[in-house]
Amino acid sequence: MKRHTLIAAATVAATLAGAAPATSVNPVEHSALKALASSRIDASTAARGRAEVRRAAVLARVLPSGRREHVSVALVELASFAGHMTEPRALVLIGALKANDDYFLAHWAPAPKTDITDDDGVVYRYFSGRCFEFHPLADFGALNAHVAASDADATMRLADALIARGVYQPSGGIAWEYTFPFAGGRPPWLSGMAQAVAAQAFAGASVLVPDESAAYLREARAAYRAIPRHLLTSVPAGPWIRLYSFGSLRVLNAQLQAVVSLQSYAVQAEDGEAAVLAARMQRAAAATLSSFDTGYWTYYALPNDPSPLDYQQYVVQLLHKLATTDPRFAEAATRIGQYENQPPAFKLETGGLGVLRFWLSKPATVQANTGAGPTRRLALEAGWHAFDFGEPKRPGVYPVHVTAVDSVGNRTAFDALPIVRVVAGRKTPAKKRSMSAAPPTTTPAFSVGAGLDDPSQGVSAQSAGLRLARIGVAWPSGGGGAPPRAGAARAQRPPAGGGGGGLLAPPRRG
Repeated sequence: MKRHTLIAAATVAATLAGAAPATSVNPVEHSALKALASSRIDASTAARGRAEVRRAAVLARVLPSGRREHVSVALVELASFAGHMTEPRALVLIGALKANDDYFLAHWAPAPKTDITDDDGVVYRYFSGRCFEFHPLADFGALNAHVAASDADATMRLADALIARGVYQPSGGIAWEYTFPFAGGRPPWLSGMAQAVAAQAFAGASVLVPDESAAYLREARAAYRAIPRHLLTSVPAGPWIRLYSFGSLRVLNAQLQAVVSLQSYAVQAEDGEAAVLAARMQRAAAATLSSFDTGYWTYYALPNDPSPLDYQQYVVQLLHKLATTDPRFAEAATRIGQYENQPPAFKLETGGLGVLRFWLSKPATVQANTGAGPTRRLALEAGWHAFDFGEPKRPGVYPVHVTAVDSVGNRTAFDALPIVRVVAGRKTPAKKRSMSAAPPTTTPAFSVGAGLDDPSQGVSAQSAGLRLARIGVAWPSGGGGAPPRAGAARAQRPPAGGGGGGLLAPPRRG
């Protein structure tokens, strides 16, 4: 397979190198070239862009299906900025187009969230069904990693590339745009979380690279200034970071990371205003923690969006970082960390015939097996659910076995109450009886009962429709007549169906 891929890539490369110039361009290619004709981008940038657009247009025609589509998406994305192109946007979009051209020339689509980098270390992240996209949060995470590793050269290359891609905001500050549609948001859009991490990363770079300290610190302050005016929403306890500029979704990991990043930035940049905002956001996060905690798992976002495993683990890491600032963070880190080791819990509730109704404590894949119907297996969120097996076709008792496995692999298994179908008694027709020596037959009656812990529960059992009861009574060995408790038990037993006496288990001897 690898050999065929290399041959195909070489064939495409030869096509690109030797093909005669196209006599016409398709509409998308035309729009992309038009977008690059903007007077607001540098001539050398525009020339590089035109060459990459033409290359992408060829790849979108000649690459096999499953690869060419991703190149087309990147080309359409660049074309969509016609009339809105600036130098920073051109650098972002041309860089992303080149990254996709290079990758899909020789590869099929990778797993979602796969990251690749260019020569400057700029990060592009793959989104399923789309292509590799410029991803500011991943880029500033990478810049933070270079700073933490004391890699000055890598820090300078990436920091300078990101400065060139920053977009000045009308009301102040600099922001790094996401240029693709996401979760209902139209591009370009911003992320408050990414801006907070940008401020932290540039402030760290200013310390690691003294020769560029003033430039990087200026960029850090500009990244922060975009937050107070554009990228905050609120909860009753205080300000909350906007993960996405186009909405007010309250995401726990975004708030915690923004607090950590802004605290770090405020110290290194000596920014008192940022320190005050970080403190207010920290108090809001601590006061709102309980709203994200179900007692079994966490919500990624309010009001009830469950956390994927990786985000829950990320939240625990952030809580540990903040643990020394507020005991509520320390307690939550311990409590939420334990959820990863707890198997799913269940509650059962009466359903109709053939229905298993249950409450599930945390997200899990639940499977129920019974002879009453086909196996049910679904990935479920926490809450109430029902599996309807339908009414069994034949009378009988059908055991129900339930298993549940959460995202970590914790497993729960138990047997629920069986599904029971009975039929009313049927007498043999008279004509049939006369032809047979066998006596008349009647299908036995079927009654349902319960085991009682105390004789006083008999009244409750009767009101629930139960006509049989099993009651254990302690009876000392060698005792004479029945103890008073046994008499009380018999007196309070529920009557059996049809008016007969209920069933009382023999006394249990000590």
